[in-house]
Amino acid sequence: MRGLPAAAALLLLAAGCLDPPPDHELRYGLTEEDLKEGPSHHQMMGALLNEVRVWRELDRRLDEGKPFCEGILFEENVPFCANDRTEMELYVFPEKDPAALYRVQESAFYCRREGIYYYHYVGGPRNLNVWLGPFSLKRDRPKVQE
Repeated sequence: MRGLPAAAALLLLAAGCLDPPPDHELRYGLTEEDLKEGPSHHQMMGALLNEVRVWRELDRRLDEGKPFCEGILFEENVPFCANDRTEMELYVFPEKDPAALYRVQESAFYCRREGIYYYHYVGGPRNLNVWLGPFSLKRDRPKVQE
């Protein structure tokens, strides 16, 4: 008796009467509109944090840094991309070890139009204030099957 509803649903599906919803709706509850809109602040923070600390390990390449950043213009403490004059997004990363002897502040300045970011590192045992970048942040989403 338990298999009867499942068998009926299977027959309806095979006959084309029931179109199952797309996979992204079934698994994650995402609609077409959700997929088309840009990433949220938290998604960008996660992508940048992963890019900086895991993939590029920028906190280990601080000797390559510069004392200033030519790609960012500050006007009244608002960062603008020097190339296209659009306002940049600031992402301040959480500290790795808040109980450490030397404080470290890490941040990324992201230009959404160009898809690039600059990494800023301040503090640490050597009391550095260095910039690295620009780096490309490519986050391609898989194509939706229609």
